[in-house]
Amino acid sequence: GTVRAGLVATYAKWKGHLTVLDAAARLAAESPGLPVRWYVVGGPIYHTAAQFSEAELRAAAAERGIADRVGFVGFTADPAPVYRALDVVVHASTLPEPFGLTVVEAMACGRAVVVSAAGGAVELFIDGHDALGVPPGDAAGLAAAVDRLSRDAALRARLGANARRTAEARFDAAGYGRRLLDIYAELVAGEP
Repeated sequence: GTVRAGLVATYAKWKGHLTVLDAAARLAAESPGLPVRWYVVGGPIYHTAAQFSEAELRAAAAERGIADRVGFVGFTADPAPVYRALDVVVHASTLPEPFGLTVVEAMACGRAVVVSAAGGAVELFIDGHDALGVPPGDAAGLAAAVDRLSRDAALRARLGANARRTAEARFDAAGYGRRLLDIYAELVAGEP
């Protein structure tokens, strides 16, 4: 009966790890009996000062009193099994992204996704149809979205099914290739 919510991302500071931990702490305080387990999946794959270490994120979870509610899973080259193991995938970037690969990958795996609605990520989903959007850095909004999804299995299933259909229709490599070839054909033919 435990709902698994997770952020799958490099440990870049702008990916929203602290927002996720703040949301987890808020949800734990507001609904202590709600069976939600949070996961932080990834690692500091770039060796820069703009990355958290796992120790820093574990300390941040402990400071918020939620160390027992958050699991850490290292970087994995094939994230599809990770997405499928989660009930809710969280995209929590605090800065606008040009695309949002995690969003599309999670959608392709048929998962309910909560998206930081800014930048290119906004163009990937329809709020309430195939994902839920929250403002970037809004821990309260993120907590509310995860709370809603953890209490409503039918909503999770509907969003996940719609997300899968969206991913197949818009982001499938074969379909994308055909559309790209059509554009090239128009350009070569000189058609507007």
